[in-house]
Amino acid sequence: MIIDSINMVIYTMFFVIPGFIIAETINSIIPSKRRSDAEKLLLYLGYSILNFGCWLWLFICATNNLKDKTSLYWLVIAALALITGFLTGCVISFFKIHNPIKWVMKKIKIQVANPIPTAWEYKFSQLTQGRYLTVCLEDGTVIRGAFYNKSLASSDMENMDLFLEEVYMIDNGKWKAVKGSDGVWISSNSIKWISFLKEEGIFK
Repeated sequence: MIIDSINMVIYTMFFVIPGFIIAETINSIIPSKRRSDAEKLLLYLGYSILNFGCWLWLFICATNNLKDKTSLYWLVIAALALITGFLTGCVISFFKIHNPIKWVMKKIKIQVANPIPTAWEYKFSQLTQGRYLTVCLEDGTVIRGAFYNKSLASSDMENMDLFLEEVYMIDNGKWKAVKGSDGVWISSNSIKWISFLKEEGIFK
């Protein structure tokens, strides 16, 4: 069987791209363990097949009145592949967050492994609100700062660095913002430990 370039584009659109979008959507919401290229390809194929099975009715409805092989036909198919992939990724993420299976397993005293690969990613992915961080460096230096919308905790396993958008100092036992500070970058190799405080924990 000879697969021409057009067929290759079609197969990729149906069996790789939706799976890629689903996987990336999930990873942006819930950090996942690292996989090899072969594992990623299998995952994309599996997600794409699941996506196509779930949304087949929509593909049929949307293309029923379109003339096959026209530009509009393929535009609609491509748009549906992208949109449904994103929606499927959101649904899977929702179930992974609430994880009813894990809840049932806990009830019957069966330990289930956490899918998030590191405690670093687990903690920072759970932060729905800002926190005030105390970061102790390997040389004993202590840095205090605010981790909010303009801050960043890297999810790169090779370089888990940290950027805090505001820097604080202790003045008479109270946290006080450093005037003129535009944040601080902290190298992953220099971090020893981090403590997390809510706003009421330092200002009240």
